Amino acid sequence: MGISIDWSRLEEADEFLELARKVEWKYGKYPEAWKLHIYATITRALLYKKYYEEKQKQSEAQHILKYLNKPLQTFSQPLRAGNSF
Repeated sequence: MGISIDWSRLEEADEFLELARKVEWKYGKYPEAWKLHIYATITRALLYKKYYEEKQKQSEAQHILKYLNKPLQTFSQPLRAGNSF
């Protein structure tokens, strides 16, 4: 069901952003350091967005399946001949 995203990729994105922050802090006078930090931030944000969208879709699918597997509701008292609605 779609692309599955595992936590290891999310952790790698966090590590990449942390490294980019260190590079930016140490070499902030160079534009490339800022570009790396921006790239890492956007990459992490897009990955988390994709992960949470997938999680939302799975949650909705489980909710629908739960609803479809729910038994039909029955009347509390069986209908008998002579009973009216």
